[in-house]
Amino acid sequence: MPSLPLRILHVEDNTLTRELVRDALQGYIVVDSVETLAEAHSKLTGGEVYDVVLTDLGLPDARGTEAGAA
Repeated sequence: MPSLPLRILHVEDNTLTRELVRDALQGYIVVDSVETLAEAHSKLTGGEVYDVVLTDLGLPDARGTEAGAA
């Protein structure tokens, strides 16, 4: 069972979208946002633990669908 509050890593290159997601979920869960798949990979391999990873499908450094393989 995940710990509360839930932690989400949001990978999104659009600043407005990152802010909208963070603001919509603030107070309910912890949202950590990054702009690239490379940044997400660094967080995940650096010991950060997330319950969910949300990725944009059109990232500048890779397709969001490639995130599962990273």
